[in-house]
Amino acid sequence: MIFRSSLLICCNTILLIVTLQFSSKAQLYVPSGLALNVSGSIQVSSGLDVINEGVINVDSGSLYLEKNLSGTGAMNASQGTIIFKGSTNQSVSFGASTYLKNITIQNSGGKVIFSNNIPVLTGTLKLVSGKAEIGNNNLVTEGLEGGSYASYIQTSGTGYFGRRLYTGLNVFYPVGNSAYNPVYVKTDRVNVVNELYRVRVLDEVYDNGMSGSVISRPRVKRTWDLQSENVNRKDSLDLYFSWNQDDRIGAFSVSSFFAFSDAYWRQQNGATNRTTNALQYNDYIGKLLPFSIQNQYQSIIGLKLYLQGLYMGAGLMQPALMNWGMPGATATQADSITLEVRDPGEGAIVGSPIKIVLNTSGNSQISVPGLAGPYYLAVKHPNSLETWSASPVILGDSVFYDFSTAANKAYGDNQVQIDAGKYAIWSGDINADGMIETSDYLSMENDVLSILFGYYPSDLTGDAVVETADYLLMENNILQIPFAVLPF
Repeated sequence: MIFRSSLLICCNTILLIVTLQFSSKAQLYVPSGLALNVSGSIQVSSGLDVINEGVINVDSGSLYLEKNLSGTGAMNASQGTIIFKGSTNQSVSFGASTYLKNITIQNSGGKVIFSNNIPVLTGTLKLVSGKAEIGNNNLVTEGLEGGSYASYIQTSGTGYFGRRLYTGLNVFYPVGNSAYNPVYVKTDRVNVVNELYRVRVLDEVYDNGMSGSVISRPRVKRTWDLQSENVNRKDSLDLYFSWNQDDRIGAFSVSSFFAFSDAYWRQQNGATNRTTNALQYNDYIGKLLPFSIQNQYQSIIGLKLYLQGLYMGAGLMQPALMNWGMPGATATQADSITLEVRDPGEGAIVGSPIKIVLNTSGNSQISVPGLAGPYYLAVKHPNSLETWSASPVILGDSVFYDFSTAANKAYGDNQVQIDAGKYAIWSGDINADGMIETSDYLSMENDVLSILFGYYPSDLTGDAVVETADYLLMENNILQIPFAVLPF
């Protein structure tokens, strides 16, 4: 049943009388063709839902709503403030022709649930009490006041909370989903002015970034999904994440910052400040991505390879380090190599080169800060050709890569057979120019004539003397003209 009545609405300084319609369901109804002008402070109380099919103008004052707001009518609040001041959940949907300046969330016993598009706030979002659940809708504001456990933006769907960044300004995003998990973002990129960045929070960490199965590693059960207007730009950011003790799962030793890049969660190993419930990561260089906090880990890389000159037969190499009199060397150690983990797309070194010792059996094992995903493994040695894995190797908690079983375990099939079913990295690149050729031969010839004893790059066989065996190996290799074959 609907009936027409005159409504007396109390304002700060005026009495406003408008003709409205009420239904038996306790609704304040603004019908099509009617305009409600608000120029003071008006409070729609008595548990009234506001249904707007006409026009509501909030010219300069404040419109207080204690119940729900709906309807397809226009709302022009580009000068005033809409204050949601309910005591239970309030459902809010705006008509298509809506302009907003300021919104205040002041719900004392529930939350404000936005069920359709939220126009950009040209003024200030003020968070006093209660959550603002944006669901699948984006909320962007120019200004912000408040934000706490008691009142934050709840990103329960696909919607993002957006604010604008300026170079060097630390911008606060009071967001969360089932709990309050705010983030601060500061860009160090120069000439950033009024650039929109937005964020939402998911309540778990998934193996496909934003979907898939939940990962099993110790983690904070949150994913912060950050985006910028230019999705392809590589940024320079300082990021600060906060969580609750109950958000952590599994045995933590050290919390670390992860970015989901190229289908893998990759541990970032830059400057990090940690507390029990927060992490600040400085100078993140890269695209804005889904980010998470997981327990720090080391990728264990097991290697097996032979150095051609040191190979003696029966799967064993010379204990060259001991032969050369290196301090602490043992009879089971062959020589040192340098391992570089290389980016599969650009070939750049990831982290720092790592010097490791090969056992006489060709085996070695190293730990590197937690890397996940495909990387080339590049091996360098003082008198051998630089050799890379045949293709990117999938790194994770642990991996084993055996160069020795076939020539094609090296990029470009660039190994030499040394025994039945055994292959080695070429020896003889004394001057490290990527080729075994005349200049290496001449250096070898001079050292042989000098009868050098001890550690010299020209001692290819590792027996601590530069003599005929080294010379013959060099001579044989030069005839085959080997050179480093690399993907980049």
